[in-house]
This record gives sequence, structure tokens and C-alpha cells, in this order.
Amino acid sequence: MDNNQPENFRWVLIKKGFVFQLKLGADALRDFILSPISIILLITDVLCRHDAKNSLFYKMMKYGRLSDHWINLFEIKQGFGFRKNKNVDHWIDKVETIINEQQHAGKMSQAAKDKIDAYLDKISRHS
Repeated sequence: MDNNQPENFRWVLIKKGFVFQLKLGADALRDFILSPISIILLITDVLCRHDAKNSLFYKMMKYGRLSDHWINLFEIKQGFGFRKNKNVDHWIDKVETIINEQQHAGKMSQAAKDKIDAYLDKISRHS
């Protein structure tokens, strides 16, 4: 796909925007869940006088970092031996591959894509 063509780049932007919104949702859900858990674990560590080795809060932080790599919100190149097939991008790529295979097999309508392109062109001209 030539991303220099306005129609192709438009689809790239739509995909990137959609994926970003999915990742933002996953990130928000993770934060919503971890916030009360982190407070409980912190209080538990303080009351039980855990050291750094036995800290439940530190263990939660470790899993939080792993979830950052899994969500990969800003598409940062993964390091630290983190495998690409262990993140959201891998699963989104798989879905995209299936959709492309269906389109090439003639099971998805090119006419639908053309109509959306025409509609987006119309919106662009009126902006």
C-alpha cells in the first residue's frame, strides 16, 4: 500500500486512530482496576512491614510495567526481550490480516470501501 496516496493514507490514519482508541480504553481499564488494588497493597505492605523483596506493591508495579508493554499505547519499539506476539499490536495485525484475506477472496465488498472513500472526499471538500 502506498501511504503517499491521500486515499491510502486516510485509511492508515483511520486504522491508527481506531487502534489508538482501543489501546486508550485498555489503558484506562487497567488504571481503573490498579488504582484501588495499589492502595490496598500499599497499606498491606506498611501494616505487615514487608521489605522490598516481599512487597506486594512492588510486585504489582512489575505487572503494571508488563501491561504497559502489552498495551504499547504509543507504539514504542519493544525492548527488554519483550516478544511482539505478546502485545495488543500482534492481535490487531492478525485481525487486519484476516480482513485483508477476506477482501482479496472477494468476501468483502470493494464497493463499500469506495463509498466510504467518496464520502470522506466529500467531507474533506466541505471542511
